Amino acid sequence: MNTSVKFGIYTGLSVAVWTIIMGYTGWFKDPILLNLFWVVVIFQFVLLFIGMKKSSIEVNTNGESGKSYTQLIKDGLLITIIAGVLIFLSSIFFTTVLYPEYFSELHESYRQILTSLGKSEIEIEKLLEENSRTQTPFLQAFLTGLLGSAIFSAIFRKR
Repeated sequence: MNTSVKFGIYTGLSVAVWTIIMGYTGWFKDPILLNLFWVVVIFQFVLLFIGMKKSSIEVNTNGESGKSYTQLIKDGLLITIIAGVLIFLSSIFFTTVLYPEYFSELHESYRQILTSLGKSEIEIEKLLEENSRTQTPFLQAFLTGLLGSAIFSAIFRKR
């Protein structure tokens, strides 16, 4: 199996497992512990780094050892896309089967945080609405993967 495919699967599964842990423990309901969800960004960057490092020493399309910046960007995006699809599917399972009240409970946690910061009800509603637009697992995974791919490709490219 291709290195990029393997690390895409590893990344998607690690995020899915962490999400289930967050749900099972109820940490996503706690305004403080909710921040532990962002550990998934660390998972994604670490696995992207390792996957791209392994990919960088593979034989490239010309039969030479090492890959160009462009080839590594493609490998990093493949890791990201595969992970993003798995994250998206696991998120649908998580929010429809395991924890159908997830988004309403998550909004309530954000509401508590914003209230404790002294925000007005109008400000809170506006911020919750803006925040909900970016709460798509595929979009977040893709942006993190694109940024990581660009950085790691510059590090591992064939010189």
